Amino acid sequence: MVAGLRKQWRLVFSMLIFKLKKDQRKLLLQEIGPTPDYDVQNKRNRLGEGYWQNTPFKNPTTATAELSKLKQKEIKVHAFYVERSAASSFQHVANQTGGTCSELDVNSAKGAENLTHLVTSRIMENIGGEKLLKIYQTKFGFVGK
Repeated sequence: MVAGLRKQWRLVFSMLIFKLKKDQRKLLLQEIGPTPDYDVQNKRNRLGEGYWQNTPFKNPTTATAELSKLKQKEIKVHAFYVERSAASSFQHVANQTGGTCSELDVNSAKGAENLTHLVTSRIMENIGGEKLLKIYQTKFGFVGK
């Protein structure tokens, strides 16, 4: 893949969380796994708290704390990872929230197709329940959930 295109994918998917419905489902796309809880403060210290106060991330948090919030609200997370090193942490998040997890192959059209089907399936299920989801799956031959 052309380096510029890969860089665009990284920018788009680095920290994208897509809400299909308020506090119901989330789609997590990221190139790498989360920062380990023990390392969050070290990474924040590199730039200093003054820097973080001017960002949407002014309040420190950890992946464990955020996962706990998602579970409390019963929010399903459908996770796509780009780098295989993130697979286990993404699978953990999906398992804990009742979502799904798979690799997003940014080097093939199949990756974009799978992502499109997953997002569309969730939309169909949200607006029409299991019946509309089955119609979509039958029409387009996508059975992932």
